[in-house]
Amino acid sequence: DVQWTAALDYVPTLGLAARALCWLVGTGVASVSLVALAPGQGRRVVAKAALALLSGLLFGLLARYALLERLHCRLCKKPEEVGDLDSKFTAVTTPKGTLKVHYKAARGGASSSSDGAPRRVVHCAHGFGASTYSWGKTQQALAHSLRATVLAHDCPGFGLTERPKS
Repeated sequence: DVQWTAALDYVPTLGLAARALCWLVGTGVASVSLVALAPGQGRRVVAKAALALLSGLLFGLLARYALLERLHCRLCKKPEEVGDLDSKFTAVTTPKGTLKVHYKAARGGASSSSDGAPRRVVHCAHGFGASTYSWGKTQQALAHSLRATVLAHDCPGFGLTERPKS
């Protein structure tokens, strides 16, 4: 999809006003630091001035990073917007809060016995750096061959499942 390719290649740039704000933050912090460190003599003055300039540079870079991050966040989409048509989401409550978990379910053949209980349920867990989509080519085939319900979910922080807040 062309729109996703453009989004993946997006490199934010700061305008003149944003760059000036970064310089202003850096210069302001450096000035305040220099005044707060109080004047000294000889080498101490040079060391204090260097420390003030370094702190100003650090805060200026932090301001730049924060502004670039805001530009990136404008492209963020909700997981429901980017999931497949067969993607499902459910809220899972943990002691640390509630997470929205993404999963996919594939059903093969008659998946329940005469008493209505499921015959088989298989869960596919992905490894580190993977997601539910790792099972995309095999999940439906596995469901049909086992006549089972085959589930696969994204672990927290992977795929379309939310990251824990803490």
